[in-house]
Amino acid sequence: MGCQQDHPDHQTCTECEFDPFVRNHFFTGKMMGAGEFITESRYQAEKMRHHNLRLHGWGVVCGLRVRQHPSPDCRSRYVLVDPGSALDCCGHEILVTRQEILDVGQHPLVKQKTADGLLHALQVALCYRECPTEEVPVLYDECGCDDTQCAPNRILESFSYDVLVDPPLSFDFGAGATLGAFVLSDLHGVTGPMRASAAGKVALIDPGNARQAWVLDPAHRSLLGLDLPAPARALAMAPDGVRFFVVTDPVAPGTLCEVHVYLTADGAEVAPLVAGTVRTLPGTTANSTFAAAASSAAARRLLVLDRGAGRLYLWAEDATAGIQDAAGAAPIAVAVGGQSFSATGDGAFAFAIGAGGVVQVIDCAAGTVAPLAGLPASAKPNALAPFVRGADAMLAVASGDEHRVYLVDRGAATLAATLDLAHPPVFLHASSGAAPWLTVYEEEAGHAHVQSAALATLPPLVSAPRRAGSGPRRIVLVQADGQASLLDPAQLAQGDCASLLCRQIDDCGGCDTPDCVVLATLANYLPPMQMLDLPAQDDDRAKQITRIDNRRGRRVLASTATLQAWLECLQLKNAPGRDGTNGTNGTNGTDGRPGRDGVDGLGLDANLPKIIDIGWVHGGMVSLQALDTLYTGIKDLDDARRRIAQGADPRGGVPLFTLYFNRAVTTNPRWWRQIFNLRVEAPLALPIGAPAPQNNQRPWLSPGFYWPLDFKLYGDIAEVPGPLTTPHTNEQAACAVSFILRREFFVLDNNKRGYGYMYLLLAGLLARVANQTHQLPEEQQVEQPQLCIEFKSAFVGVTDAAGRILQTGVVDGDNIGGRVGLNEARGGPILGGLNPSGNLTQGGTFESWITVGASDRLGEADLTHGLRAFGGAPMAQGFMAAGAAMPPSANLVSAEQLGAVPGIQAALAKRLLAERARAPFAGVEDLRQRLKLDERELTLLTDRLLII
Repeated sequence: MGCQQDHPDHQTCTECEFDPFVRNHFFTGKMMGAGEFITESRYQAEKMRHHNLRLHGWGVVCGLRVRQHPSPDCRSRYVLVDPGSALDCCGHEILVTRQEILDVGQHPLVKQKTADGLLHALQVALCYRECPTEEVPVLYDECGCDDTQCAPNRILESFSYDVLVDPPLSFDFGAGATLGAFVLSDLHGVTGPMRASAAGKVALIDPGNARQAWVLDPAHRSLLGLDLPAPARALAMAPDGVRFFVVTDPVAPGTLCEVHVYLTADGAEVAPLVAGTVRTLPGTTANSTFAAAASSAAARRLLVLDRGAGRLYLWAEDATAGIQDAAGAAPIAVAVGGQSFSATGDGAFAFAIGAGGVVQVIDCAAGTVAPLAGLPASAKPNALAPFVRGADAMLAVASGDEHRVYLVDRGAATLAATLDLAHPPVFLHASSGAAPWLTVYEEEAGHAHVQSAALATLPPLVSAPRRAGSGPRRIVLVQADGQASLLDPAQLAQGDCASLLCRQIDDCGGCDTPDCVVLATLANYLPPMQMLDLPAQDDDRAKQITRIDNRRGRRVLASTATLQAWLECLQLKNAPGRDGTNGTNGTNGTDGRPGRDGVDGLGLDANLPKIIDIGWVHGGMVSLQALDTLYTGIKDLDDARRRIAQGADPRGGVPLFTLYFNRAVTTNPRWWRQIFNLRVEAPLALPIGAPAPQNNQRPWLSPGFYWPLDFKLYGDIAEVPGPLTTPHTNEQAACAVSFILRREFFVLDNNKRGYGYMYLLLAGLLARVANQTHQLPEEQQVEQPQLCIEFKSAFVGVTDAAGRILQTGVVDGDNIGGRVGLNEARGGPILGGLNPSGNLTQGGTFESWITVGASDRLGEADLTHGLRAFGGAPMAQGFMAAGAAMPPSANLVSAEQLGAVPGIQAALAKRLLAERARAPFAGVEDLRQRLKLDERELTLLTDRLLII
């Protein structure tokens, strides 16, 4: 349709109010002209518009998803919009019948406003348009168009697209996490940035009522209100979000200001530890002014600054009451009149602006105060926000008169960066982490704005300002990735959800863009960014990518069918109902006859023998090269026992598959190989599927089963008496048992690779090829081969004099939760070690596994060479035959064998042996670089030797 995306502004509907409905009165003989038909048409249209808006609301009804363009070359300019329908805030129906392409990059406003180097917020909007169509001649009318005297015969109800650049903040919760809020009020002083809990809840004081506290839960669209005993003076939310603290005026008959503790879950006040006690602030009155902050430090759970007296009170934690009944005995003396008070999350430091604009750094542990170093003398501080950037402790300092924020590196005592803003900053909010954000609330001439800065790089990227409303009272939510939105408490359910229904009494609602519906938001846009679908990645900005967020800014209007499905889901999901009232007690029945005593069972025993440590890391990884070096270096069982007895570090040669026990345990020597098992699990990978058109190569995939040659490993079991030091928990073990792989598993007597080694190497190699040639999500990739360890504890234990295992001494071997081998204390009644195996019952199968990586540094050349050396895919069906014909390994071949290889000259052989003596070759590329090979020599060696 011609007018869908390019419609004149004068035909845009901007009037969304309703006049009294007027319809025709028909009677016989009535003269019908254009006015009567217009009245009839308008009556029907206005009734439908009123019906849509007042009974259904407005927003996107279905579809209209904004998507990335299928062509990568077009994604910096175009997006796609799916078909769908919506109702705008005037009640107009907007219908999109086919997928549309929207040119965002060349939109006039985007080109005009985004060339300033700032980050911008773009919103894709769908707007209702009426398009006159079908021009026809006009009879008996001197006002026809041009000289042809014509007029449109019909009005097409259509649409156009628009792109809003840095629109004013809306009443939109968005899809991201809530980090805090800016609170503005002309009725009390509990204003400024309020930090959210880890769960995204924000505690604040009602901007219109100093005696009303709110706990906002934007994620669940709810608000918890509670009445305070006196007007609030300061408020702080505990970092864990379980409680929040409010400083209030004195409560009669008291004369000192008080501290009250409330639970965020239900608003219940937490009583002091001593009944009848009131938590007060010494020397305060109703005229005192305060600031408060909370931290994770037990000794400084709550920090309260008495601005007028210049005293900082520190309240220690109490697990039951939140804080102690009184602050620490000696408050820290700070400058009188301190402004913009804030503290670090760990409570180690606090900050305030003293007289003359000096930023005070308060060491809460030492009780000392010092001026901030690194801040320019020209700064006029009026707001502060500490944060951590990577490992650097930083402080953001707003300078209102300069329209500027300074970022000071507190550790280096230097100025790290300077942010120039569009308006005077009033409040700051900063997040911490590897990629923190700073959000700035600004005011000028009675109008509010918000700007954000991405602090991952210095100098930071700063966003363009966005209007944040006007007026003396409002709440601005601070959200992840530098986003923000306004909050209307009327949007939230307060207490009973029926309160939302009652609010229809207040007004009929409205909107800022009457005939347009926002479909998606592209946050932090900087041309010529690629516009891609979610999910976002950490390196998006580095790769010049912005994400299409179909939830932020979009208002969804549920259809009746959706509401019905929602209600049926709630009805049929069998959620537990409320507890019923207790019934009356019945009468006691007559006593039955006593039964016979039962036979005592073994019962639970907390002191059974346990496995207290293992030589490997459960679920970890070991390289095949490290496994080879370790086990081929063990001469015999006596050598293995000596290594275990001498030290616990596997790097020193201790066998990896070793179990450590808290008591001396044993079994029949003939049973060990049935009790202590190692087996290999390796999925098969083969070239499967249709060849790729770009290279005509078939992707490698798993056919859905493990290799036919998965096997149980054969080895010798070494018992080692203690005392022994365990490798991970650093305990004393009474004995150890170790599985010693046969040397022939890795290398044969003729200095060729053993079949077991070749099996693991080939399985790992094929898995690597499969994962590199067919990209799949991590959880669907072909696994590297794994060694699975199994120990049947029911057959091992403490023996009596006759060598029989005692029932009370059977090993309690269950590897509960895969925790054995971690240097952490296991709670509960179980005894035997720091983090032992077991569940208080005899026996059980101890299971664990470890992944064997073919190499940590295999490149594409290594994979290609490896498959060629093994004979390619046929190796998967018969590796024994391929192994028999396999070329010698560059890391094992002797000088005599190397001299017998055709084509390898003595000088090249000498270079290879000398360089290998320094370190084994890691792969084809490592061989080429270290021997400085040309292409002929590289081809010669890789054709005649096994490099990986």
